[in-house]
Amino acid sequence: MPSTKLAALADLATPELFRNREISWLDFNQRVLDQATGDRHPLLERVKFLAIVGANLDEFFMVRVATLLKKQRAGIEETSPDGLSVGQRLTAIRQRAATMMVDQASCWHDELRPALARHGVEFLERDNYSDRIRRYLASYFRTNIFPLLTPLAFDPGHPFPVVSNRSKNFAVAVRHNRRTKFARVKVPAILPRFIAIRHKESEASYTFAFLEDVVRDNLGALFPGIEVIGAHLFRVIRDTDVELRADDAEDLLESMDRQLKELRHACRRCCRLNRRCRGGC
Repeated sequence: MPSTKLAALADLATPELFRNREISWLDFNQRVLDQATGDRHPLLERVKFLAIVGANLDEFFMVRVATLLKKQRAGIEETSPDGLSVGQRLTAIRQRAATMMVDQASCWHDELRPALARHGVEFLERDNYSDRIRRYLASYFRTNIFPLLTPLAFDPGHPFPVVSNRSKNFAVAVRHNRRTKFARVKVPAILPRFIAIRHKESEASYTFAFLEDVVRDNLGALFPGIEVIGAHLFRVIRDTDVELRADDAEDLLESMDRQLKELRHACRRCCRLNRRCRGGC
């Protein structure tokens, strides 16, 4: 092969010629977020774009970031075509994703939410509840939400309960017999995220309360006679990357079913093997 062609092939291996795969994907998601800003699209379309950005980020962390984390924990030293190690890629992803989430929150609070309010769609914060609205939401909680909630205590004798992927949960601190104890309350996914409120105290045509705010305001009903001293909403994103080996998979459906069951119970299995984990994996 002529030396000029060899030199050309060598040049193609230069890291500066390549764009990192994960950062490129985050740049794509930024372009989706850009569709939610400005006035290029109708208002509700912009809200949809913002929701897509959040769903995309979830999937990105569940698959691509999870794969990189597994390689890092396994000690696999792998350099991407753009010259970044696994650790460098994870650092770059964290910085880029953090900036995107700030932009996402700013888009909602500074642009979309005020625009929706101007069109008669209002979202109430807890501090803005009137006494009548608070009573209505308490009644709604007792009828529609309370029967679906099951607080689970965790302490040295009761390991942290398994938290399902992308579920909303409250970590609740209570004081009982002069001792501080902890429990987890899962917010069921079957409940609507926004609770409609019909009242004449606002000019808005549609007024909504956030489901998690209503649950937080009424947690005391789950712990009668016990003081609730704190409640913190959290969510866990789990590894959902599925690895199938074609040579071992006699039945693709059976193999997929086995993989999904392993993912569903991965944290529980980890906790049995590593007592320090307690569901934090």
